[in-house]
Amino acid sequence: MKVLQLANALTEKWRLLQQTRRKMDELEGLVDEATLNLRRTNAMLEAEIAQRTRREECLALQQEVTRILADSTATAGEVTAKILETVCERMKWDVGELWTADLQPEILRCTAIWHSPGTEFADFRTATQQMVFRAATDLPGGVWKSGQPAWIPDVTADGTFLRKSAAAKAGLHCGFAFPLRLRGEILGVVEFFSVRTRQPEDDVLEMFATLGSLIAQSIERKKLEERLRQAQKMDAIGQLAGGVAHDFNNILTVIQGYAQILKTNIALDHETADGLTQIALAAERAGNLTQQLLTFSRKRIMQAKSVDLNSVIANLAKMLRRVIGEDMALSFHYSHDCAIIHADEDMLSQVLMNLAVNARDAMPKGGKLGISTELVTIGEPGVQGHADSRPGRFVCLTVTDTGCGIPPENLSRIFEPFFTTKGVGRGTGLGLSTVYGILKQHRGWIEVNSQVGTGSTFRMFLPRVAHLALPANEKSGESIVPGGTETILLVEDEAPVRGLAKRILQRLGYQVLEAASGVDALAVWEQRGDEVHLLVTDMVMPDGITGRDLVEKLQAKRPGLKFIYTSGYSPNGTKEGESLLEGINFLQKPYGPRKLLEAVRERLDGTPGSN
Repeated sequence: MKVLQLANALTEKWRLLQQTRRKMDELEGLVDEATLNLRRTNAMLEAEIAQRTRREECLALQQEVTRILADSTATAGEVTAKILETVCERMKWDVGELWTADLQPEILRCTAIWHSPGTEFADFRTATQQMVFRAATDLPGGVWKSGQPAWIPDVTADGTFLRKSAAAKAGLHCGFAFPLRLRGEILGVVEFFSVRTRQPEDDVLEMFATLGSLIAQSIERKKLEERLRQAQKMDAIGQLAGGVAHDFNNILTVIQGYAQILKTNIALDHETADGLTQIALAAERAGNLTQQLLTFSRKRIMQAKSVDLNSVIANLAKMLRRVIGEDMALSFHYSHDCAIIHADEDMLSQVLMNLAVNARDAMPKGGKLGISTELVTIGEPGVQGHADSRPGRFVCLTVTDTGCGIPPENLSRIFEPFFTTKGVGRGTGLGLSTVYGILKQHRGWIEVNSQVGTGSTFRMFLPRVAHLALPANEKSGESIVPGGTETILLVEDEAPVRGLAKRILQRLGYQVLEAASGVDALAVWEQRGDEVHLLVTDMVMPDGITGRDLVEKLQAKRPGLKFIYTSGYSPNGTKEGESLLEGINFLQKPYGPRKLLEAVRERLDGTPGSN
C-alpha cells in the first residue's frame, strides 16, 4: 500500500515537473519571440535613423551647394572647385572631376579636379587631364551618351573603364557620375571616385538628379557673367587703345610730314638726309603699331569685298611656310565648296600671319600647324558656346598647333593689347588683340581651346555670303601729283597737324583757309564761303560740331560741296548714301604729303556732284 502511494506521488510530481517544463519552454519561446521582435524593431529604428541622418546630410549638402552657387563674387572655376571639394568631403568621396562638353568636335574635356590630400592620386589626376572622351566612352562618356547617372561599384573590374590601371594604382574603386543638364542639353558630366567599394545609394542618385540641373544653371550663368565682364573689359580697353592711337596718329602725321618735306631739300648733306629717312621709317613703324591698336578697338577703316577664304589662304601658303620655318609641318584642309565671305583681304592675311607667328613661337623645337576651313550652320542650341555666337551660316577658319599650349590662368587675357608671355623684345602683345579686333569688325568671333603641353586650337567664325561680287576697276601706276590754285577750307583742331597740312597744300599752289573747329569753320564760311572749292576736315573736333556735322551744315548751304574727312580713328560707320574710301574722301592719320595731295587733286577733279 505504501509502495502504491509512493508511486502515485512520484507520478504526480513527474507530471507537475513536465507541466513546469512545458511552461518554461513556452516562456522561453515567448522570450525568444520578444527578443527577435525587439531586434527587428531596433534594426528598423537604426535603418530609419541612418536614412534620416543620410537625408539630413543630403539636405545639408544641397544647402551648402546652393550657398556656393549663390556666391556672386566667385568665378565659374572657383564655384566648380568648391562644389567638388564640398561633395567629396561630405559624402566621403576621394576624387571629384568635372568634364565639360565641347560641341566642336564633340568631346568631353576635364576642366576641374579635386582630390583629398595624398600623392597617391597624382598619377590618376595626370591620366585624367591628358584624356578626352567621346560619347559612350569611359564613365563620363557613357553618362553623356545616356543622359542618366551611372554607378560602378569597382572601376578596376569594369571592362569599359579606360583608366582602370591608373585607378588601381591610386587605390580607387567605386565610381559615380551624373550629367549637368540645361534645357534638354548636357553641358557636362561630374564624376566621383572612392577608395572603397560601394553599392549604388538611392538617396545619392536622387539628390544629384536634382542638383545636376541646378549646378548646370549656375555654372552657365557664371560663365555668361564672366563673358559679359570680359566683353565690357575688352570694350573699355578698346576705347583706351583707340584714344591713344588717335592722339598718337596726330603726332605721327606731323613727324612723317615734316620729315618728308625736309628730305626734298637738295641742299641737305648725306648724314642729315639719312637721319630724316630713319625718322620717317621709325614713324612708319609706329604708325603700324597704331593701326594694330585701331584694329583691336574696331576703329580702323575696312576695305571689304566678297572673297573666297580658301583662295586667300592658298595665296598666303608660300609666305606662311617661310614664316614658320622648315622644322614645322604645315597642312591645309579646305571646305569642299567655296568659303565666300565679305571681308578685307589684307586684314584676313594679318589674322593668319599673326596666328602663324604665335604658333611658331609656341613650337621652338618644331611641330605641326594646321589651317582648315569649314562651312557651318549654327542653330539656337549652338549659341550657348560663346558670348558673340549667333544662329546663321558661317565659314569656320581653324588654326591648330601642337605647341606648348596656354595656361588656364592666361586664357582670359590673351586678347588684351600688350599682354604677352614672351620675353622682352620678342613681341608687342598686339598679335592676338589685332586678331580679336579684326574678327569683331567682320561681325565674327573667335573661340580658343588649349591644353598645356598639347597645343592650341583657334576657331574663327565669319558670316558666309552667297556669291562673289565682281571686282571694281582699280587705278594702277604712280605719277607726279599736280598742284592747283583752288581754295581749300582746312579744319583741324590740332595746330601742328593743321600747320603741316597748310604748308603741304600751299607749296603746290593751293589757297588755304584754316579753322581750328567746326564753329570757326562756319565763321570762315560766312565770310569767304563763295571762294571754297573743297572742304578738308577732321572728323572728331571740339565745340560740339563734328566733321560730319560740319559737312552737313555746309552742304545745306551749298549742295554738292566736295569734302575729305581726316581722322586718327577710322569712321565708325557711314550715313545712308555716304561712302568713305581711304585715299579718296577719307584720309587715315598719319598720312604723308603725297597722300594728302593725291586725295585733294582726286576730289577736285572728280565729276560734278561727286561728294
